Amino acid sequence: MIHIQNKIIILIIILLIIIIFLCNCTKIKENLENIYNINDDLKIIFKNLKNYVIIRCSNNFPIIKQGSDIDILTTDLQKNYDILKNLKLNIFKKKDSYKNKNVRQIDLYLNEKFFVKFDFTDLVINDDKFSLHNNLTYNIINNRVKITRNNLNFFVPNKIDDIAIRYCEYKSKNKTKHLKFVKNSNILFNKLNEDSINYNINYNEKSKQNIHKFNYFLIWPHGVNNIVEIMDMINDVDDLKIIHVKKIKNNNLDNLINNIYKFELENSSHIKSKTQYLKKIGNNEIIIILCLNENYNEHIGKVKYCTRMNDLKWKIREKFNPLHKDKNFYITKLSKGITHNHIIHGNDEEKEVYHMFDYLKLGDPFKYIKNSNITEKINSDFHLAEFSKYSIEFINMDNIRCNIVNKQNIKIEDSPHYKFVNGNENEYINYFKYNTGTRLTQNHTPNRFRGLIKNFDYKNYNKNNYYLIIVDKNYIIQDGLHRASILKKNNIKNIKVVLL
Repeated sequence: MIHIQNKIIILIIILLIIIIFLCNCTKIKENLENIYNINDDLKIIFKNLKNYVIIRCSNNFPIIKQGSDIDILTTDLQKNYDILKNLKLNIFKKKDSYKNKNVRQIDLYLNEKFFVKFDFTDLVINDDKFSLHNNLTYNIINNRVKITRNNLNFFVPNKIDDIAIRYCEYKSKNKTKHLKFVKNSNILFNKLNEDSINYNINYNEKSKQNIHKFNYFLIWPHGVNNIVEIMDMINDVDDLKIIHVKKIKNNNLDNLINNIYKFELENSSHIKSKTQYLKKIGNNEIIIILCLNENYNEHIGKVKYCTRMNDLKWKIREKFNPLHKDKNFYITKLSKGITHNHIIHGNDEEKEVYHMFDYLKLGDPFKYIKNSNITEKINSDFHLAEFSKYSIEFINMDNIRCNIVNKQNIKIEDSPHYKFVNGNENEYINYFKYNTGTRLTQNHTPNRFRGLIKNFDYKNYNKNNYYLIIVDKNYIIQDGLHRASILKKNNIKNIKVVLL
C-alpha cells in the first residue's frame, strides 16, 4: 500500500513539473512575442519621427526596461509630438502625460500597464545658472549619428555632443552618474561652466564643430635654450593650449627617432641624416610640449595632419633652425641660408601622441587636463592629489605662505612671482627658464604672466567659488601663487580660498 502511495506522489510531482514547465513556456512565448511586437512598434515610431536624436541613449537600446524614459531632443517639437500621437501602433496604447513650452510627453501602455515615456524637448537643458546657444539643438541634430540595432534604425548625438549633454545634466542637476560617465569617456570637448553664456559645446559661429585633439611638440637638444620663446609662439596661436611641459634625458637616440617616425611615411635616409646630426650635438636633453588643439583643422592626403599645427612648426623652424655656412643654401619650405637640422618636431596624427607618451612613460595625456577634484565644483590642477573634502574660507593674506623651487614656506612677497608683479621681472624670468620642464611643467611663461596681471579681475575675485586659490591646512598655497601675488600687490587683505 505504501509502495502504491509513493508511486502516486511521484506521478503527481512529475505532473506538476510538466504543468509548471508548460506555463513557463507560455510566458516565455508571450514575452518573446512582446519583445518582438515592442521592437516592431519602435520601428514604426522612429521611422516616422523627424529631426531628432535620442539623448543619453543606453547601449542596450532598443531593449527597454518597463517604467523607463526615452528622451528625444528635436527641432520639431510639436510636429514629432503630433506624429507619435497619431501613429497606429500594434501593442502600445498612448496617453498624454505632460506639456509645457519646451516639453511634450506621451506615455505608452502595454497590457494596461505603464511601460515607457516618450519625452520630447527642444532644449538640451533649461537652467538659470547658465545659458545655451540658440543654435545648439540644431547643431547637435545636424551632426547626429545613425545607429542600427535589432533591425531598428535611430539617431543619437555624435560622441562629443553626447558627452557634453551629459556634462550639462551634471552641472544642472548634480547627477554624479553623468560626471562619472564623462570622466571615463576620454573624449575632448569644451566644458560648461556654471556661469557660461551662450554655451555651444565645440561649435563655432558658422555652426561647424571644432574637433579637439592632442598634439605634441618635441624640442631637440639644440633648441632647448629657446624653450620660452617657442612656448610664446605656441601661445600666440588661437585654440592651441599648452597643458604640460616635460624635460627628458634620452639615452637611446636611435630608438627615440624610430618611435617618433613610427607612423610616418618618411624614407630611411631622412631618419638617418637626422640621427647623424643629433649625435654630433652630444646633448641628450629633449623637451616635450603637450598641447590641447581645440580647432583641429585636418589636412587629408598621404599623411593626415592639422594645418595650423604644421604651419606653426615650420614658422618655429624658420626662426630657430641653425644657419648654413652657405647663405645661398636652400631647401624647400625654409628661407635661404637655413638648414633642415630642425630644432622642433610636431606630430601629424593624434595616435602619435598616445604612442610617444607611452614610450616616454608620461602616462595618458588625459590626466594632464582632468581636474583632480571629484566634484569639479573647484578648478584644480592635475598635479594635486585627488580630494573631495574641503571648505571655502576667508583668510588674511598675511597668513598665507607659498613654496617655490628649493624654498619652502616663504612669504608671498619673497617669491619671484610677487617681485614680477611689482615690475622686478628678471628673477621670475630666470626662475621660469631654468626650471621649465623639470620642477615647472605648466604654461606660466613671463608673457602669459603679464597677460594675467593685465586681465585678472582681482576686485571681484572673492565673488567666485570656482577659480579659487587652494591652500593646505597650514595655509601654504597648493595652486594659485600667480593670482595670490596679484591680489597681494593690490592690497586685497582677506581672500576666499579652498582649504584642504
